[in-house]
Amino acid sequence: MGGLLAVRLAQKRPERVRALVLMSVPLWLPTLTSAFVRLLGRLGHPWALPKLGGSDVRDREARRENPAYDQFPVRAVTELLALQAEVRSNLASVRQPTLIVHARRDHTASPACARALCSGLGGRDVRLCWLERSYHLVPIDVERDRVAQLVGDFVEEQLR
Repeated sequence: MGGLLAVRLAQKRPERVRALVLMSVPLWLPTLTSAFVRLLGRLGHPWALPKLGGSDVRDREARRENPAYDQFPVRAVTELLALQAEVRSNLASVRQPTLIVHARRDHTASPACARALCSGLGGRDVRLCWLERSYHLVPIDVERDRVAQLVGDFVEEQLR
Protein backbone atom coordinates (compact mmCIF):
# COMPACT_ATOMS: atom_id res chain seq x y z
CA MET A 1 0.00 0.00 0.00
CA GLY A 2 3.01 2.29 0.38
CA GLY A 3 3.25 2.70 -3.39
CA LEU A 4 -0.42 3.71 -3.61
CA LEU A 5 0.14 6.33 -0.91
CA ALA A 6 3.26 7.62 -2.70
CA VAL A 7 1.34 8.04 -5.98
CA ARG A 8 -1.51 9.77 -4.14
CA LEU A 9 0.95 12.20 -2.54
CA ALA A 10 2.46 12.92 -5.97
CA GLN A 11 -1.06 13.61 -7.28
CA LYS A 12 -2.08 15.91 -4.43
CA ARG A 13 1.26 17.64 -3.73
CA PRO A 14 3.43 17.26 -6.83
CA GLU A 15 5.80 20.00 -5.68
CA ARG A 16 6.76 17.85 -2.67
CA VAL A 17 7.69 14.74 -4.68
CA ARG A 18 10.88 14.77 -6.75
CA ALA A 19 10.74 11.14 -7.93
CA LEU A 20 8.93 7.90 -7.14
CA VAL A 21 10.02 4.33 -6.50
CA LEU A 22 6.99 2.04 -6.66
CA MET A 23 7.27 -1.61 -5.66
CA SER A 24 4.53 -4.19 -6.15
CA VAL A 25 1.73 -1.63 -6.25
CA PRO A 26 -1.76 -3.18 -6.12
CA LEU A 27 -3.72 -0.79 -8.38
CA TRP A 28 -6.72 -3.10 -7.95
CA LEU A 29 -7.75 -6.34 -6.29
CA PRO A 30 -9.34 -9.28 -8.09
CA THR A 31 -12.88 -8.45 -9.22
CA LEU A 32 -14.62 -11.06 -7.05
CA THR A 33 -12.66 -10.01 -3.96
CA SER A 34 -13.52 -6.35 -4.53
CA ALA A 35 -17.21 -7.08 -5.08
CA PHE A 36 -17.41 -9.25 -1.97
CA VAL A 37 -15.67 -6.64 0.20
CA ARG A 38 -17.90 -3.86 -1.13
CA LEU A 39 -21.00 -5.94 -0.36
CA LEU A 40 -19.84 -6.64 3.19
CA GLY A 41 -18.93 -2.96 3.61
CA ARG A 42 -22.40 -1.82 2.49
CA LEU A 43 -23.93 -4.20 4.99
CA GLY A 44 -21.84 -2.53 7.68
CA HIS A 45 -20.47 -5.88 8.66
CA PRO A 46 -17.54 -5.79 11.09
CA TRP A 47 -16.16 -9.13 9.92
CA ALA A 48 -12.60 -9.76 9.00
CA LEU A 49 -11.72 -11.76 5.90
CA PRO A 50 -9.25 -14.63 6.22
CA LYS A 51 -5.91 -14.20 4.49
CA LEU A 52 -4.77 -17.45 2.99
CA GLY A 53 -1.22 -18.46 2.20
CA GLY A 54 0.80 -16.35 4.63
CA SER A 55 3.37 -13.79 3.51
CA ASP A 56 3.83 -13.48 -0.24
CA VAL A 57 7.59 -14.04 0.01
CA ARG A 58 9.50 -16.77 -1.78
CA ASP A 59 12.56 -16.64 0.50
CA ARG A 60 11.81 -19.11 3.33
CA GLU A 61 13.83 -17.30 5.99
CA ALA A 62 12.28 -13.93 5.12
CA ARG A 63 8.84 -15.57 5.24
CA ARG A 64 9.52 -16.90 8.74
CA GLU A 65 10.79 -13.51 9.91
CA ASN A 66 7.85 -11.59 8.37
CA PRO A 67 4.63 -13.39 9.21
CA ALA A 68 1.44 -12.17 7.57
CA TYR A 69 -1.78 -11.19 9.25
CA ASP A 70 -4.20 -14.08 9.25
CA GLN A 71 -7.17 -11.73 8.63
CA PHE A 72 -8.04 -8.44 6.94
CA PRO A 73 -10.69 -6.19 8.52
CA VAL A 74 -13.44 -5.49 5.96
CA ARG A 75 -13.41 -1.77 6.79
CA ALA A 76 -9.67 -1.52 6.07
CA VAL A 77 -9.98 -3.34 2.74
CA THR A 78 -12.89 -1.05 1.81
CA GLU A 79 -10.60 1.94 2.41
CA LEU A 80 -7.90 0.28 0.30
CA LEU A 81 -10.39 -0.09 -2.57
CA ALA A 82 -11.27 3.61 -2.31
CA LEU A 83 -7.59 4.60 -2.36
CA GLN A 84 -6.97 2.37 -5.39
CA ALA A 85 -9.84 4.06 -7.27
CA GLU A 86 -8.57 7.56 -6.40
CA VAL A 87 -5.06 6.72 -7.56
CA ARG A 88 -6.23 5.11 -10.82
CA SER A 89 -8.50 8.02 -11.68
CA ASN A 90 -5.67 10.52 -11.95
CA LEU A 91 -2.52 8.59 -12.91
CA ALA A 92 -1.72 10.88 -15.85
CA SER A 93 -1.20 13.83 -13.50
CA VAL A 94 1.90 12.16 -12.05
CA ARG A 95 4.85 13.46 -14.04
CA GLN A 96 7.79 12.74 -11.76
CA PRO A 97 10.53 10.30 -12.79
CA THR A 98 9.36 6.89 -11.63
CA LEU A 99 10.95 3.51 -11.09
CA ILE A 100 8.45 0.64 -10.96
CA VAL A 101 9.75 -2.66 -9.57
CA HIS A 102 7.39 -5.63 -9.78
CA ALA A 103 7.72 -9.41 -9.60
CA ARG A 104 6.23 -11.44 -12.41
CA ARG A 105 5.25 -14.07 -9.79
CA ASP A 106 3.55 -11.62 -7.41
CA HIS A 107 0.47 -13.32 -5.92
CA THR A 108 -0.84 -10.16 -4.22
CA ALA A 109 -0.58 -7.42 -6.85
CA SER A 110 -1.10 -8.63 -10.38
CA PRO A 111 1.76 -7.89 -12.80
CA ALA A 112 -0.92 -6.20 -14.90
CA CYS A 113 -0.96 -3.48 -12.22
CA ALA A 114 2.67 -2.65 -13.02
CA ARG A 115 1.94 -2.46 -16.75
CA ALA A 116 -1.06 -0.19 -16.07
CA LEU A 117 1.08 2.09 -13.91
CA CYS A 118 3.76 2.23 -16.56
CA SER A 119 1.34 3.19 -19.33
CA GLY A 120 -0.88 5.42 -17.17
CA LEU A 121 1.64 7.70 -15.48
CA GLY A 122 2.08 11.05 -17.22
CA GLY A 123 5.84 11.40 -16.93
CA ARG A 124 8.34 10.80 -19.71
CA ASP A 125 10.80 8.97 -17.44
CA VAL A 126 8.92 5.89 -16.27
CA ARG A 127 10.96 2.70 -15.93
CA LEU A 128 9.58 -0.76 -15.32
CA CYS A 129 11.93 -3.40 -13.93
CA TRP A 130 10.69 -6.97 -13.72
CA LEU A 131 11.87 -9.47 -11.14
CA GLU A 132 11.70 -13.05 -12.34
CA ARG A 133 11.99 -15.04 -9.10
CA SER A 134 10.50 -12.94 -6.29
CA TYR A 135 6.94 -12.72 -5.04
CA HIS A 136 5.19 -9.64 -3.59
CA LEU A 137 7.51 -8.39 -0.83
CA VAL A 138 10.37 -7.63 -3.21
CA PRO A 139 12.62 -5.63 -0.82
CA ILE A 140 13.08 -8.72 1.38
CA ASP A 141 12.66 -11.54 -1.13
CA VAL A 142 15.18 -13.58 -3.12
CA GLU A 143 16.13 -10.69 -5.44
CA ARG A 144 16.52 -8.11 -2.65
CA ASP A 145 20.10 -7.32 -3.64
CA ARG A 146 19.02 -6.47 -7.18
CA VAL A 147 16.14 -4.36 -5.81
CA ALA A 148 18.54 -2.45 -3.56
CA GLN A 149 20.88 -1.83 -6.51
CA LEU A 150 18.05 -0.67 -8.80
CA VAL A 151 16.63 1.68 -6.19
CA GLY A 152 20.04 3.00 -5.14
CA ASP A 153 21.06 3.71 -8.74
CA PHE A 154 17.74 5.41 -9.51
CA VAL A 155 17.81 7.63 -6.39
CA GLU A 156 21.44 8.54 -7.00
CA GLU A 157 20.60 9.54 -10.56
CA GLN A 158 17.69 11.70 -9.38
CA LEU A 159 19.91 13.52 -6.87
CA ARG A 160 22.39 14.66 -9.54
